[in-house]
Amino acid sequence: MEKHTSNEIEKWKELFLPENVSEIMRIYDLYRVTFIRLTSKYRVDESVVVDIFQQSFIAFYENLMNNKIEYQSVDMRTYIFKIGINQLNTYLNRRKSIELLDNFQ
Repeated sequence: MEKHTSNEIEKWKELFLPENVSEIMRIYDLYRVTFIRLTSKYRVDESVVVDIFQQSFIAFYENLMNNKIEYQSVDMRTYIFKIGINQLNTYLNRRKSIELLDNFQ
């Protein structure tokens, strides 16, 4: 897989300028639906999944604007989904720990 160049990352930054809000919302909605479908196997309430996706989208934006994304070998959707899956796993691990504590008492 080819790595993204700095020019491609700059294009991502241009996409996320305030004047492109309708395109940002289109991408957000498209990726959100796909993320919900992708994570349905985890048996987590959809509202939690939507919150996690929103946090992931914001984290991607912040990483992009703070130059924390270097030459990546993945596309934007994969990058956002990877953040989301990591956050979902963190949520599930916390939930499991709480359930174990509740069962212990």
